[in-house]
Amino acid sequence: MDINEIENLPDRIPTGTLISLFQNALDQFKNNKIEKDSFLLILSQLIERQVMTYELLRSDIRNDIDITLSQLWNTDSYDEVGENISNPYYSLEKFK
Repeated sequence: MDINEIENLPDRIPTGTLISLFQNALDQFKNNKIEKDSFLLILSQLIERQVMTYELLRSDIRNDIDITLSQLWNTDSYDEVGENISNPYYSLEKFK
């Protein structure tokens, strides 16, 4: 999965296709096939398309995303948590 492929997707995608794309991104990240920064960019692109469906993402996918994202945060570091809360897109801006 490549960020360029995801960015070139249409704004509106069927829910089933989005579920498949979310699951694919999660699987690739968990299997170390994509890096954290790419995963976050892909996730942000997919979320933008998910919003256009006006439906909730399937609960198992939502839970998997929640767990995966919470594992990325180092909650023992006030600085890191503060940076994530203050501007969650700060570190992603340089990748655009």
